[in-house]
Amino acid sequence: MAGNSRSGKNTQNSKNYMMRFMKTEDGKKYTVENSDLLMKIYRHKLVHLAVAKHVILHTGRFLSWKIHDLDPKKHLMIDYNDKGILAIGDTWGIQFDGKFIVVVPKLKDEILNSVIRESDGYFAELKTSSDLQEKFTTAINQFYDPMLSD
Repeated sequence: MAGNSRSGKNTQNSKNYMMRFMKTEDGKKYTVENSDLLMKIYRHKLVHLAVAKHVILHTGRFLSWKIHDLDPKKHLMIDYNDKGILAIGDTWGIQFDGKFIVVVPKLKDEILNSVIRESDGYFAELKTSSDLQEKFTTAINQFYDPMLSD
């Protein structure tokens, strides 16, 4: 994602990165829906609060999420059979129509592979794309901006 630095469209750039470089264990590229759900649920957590959104509106339905490591085949799937009410205290609740399942160890592996995959990963493209090289240089300079002190 460092190759998309400073464009002012971080959410869309993150989605574009996922669809361009990230693949599931069976080699399928991340879909628009996969990237959209991950960003809707986790972006705010990662960027601002360190708390994922509990329920989101997606294609006219309210979805919750779960980190599911018992059946890794359900990674990035929506389970519409798992619906209910998310309790908020003793008297309030938010109804949801299904859950988006994220298997964190798989997601971690897919992120890593998106970067280092030799055939079509981020680093492979960084070697040949002058546009990515320029944006990468800008990002690295921002991360390691020297601080001057008196």
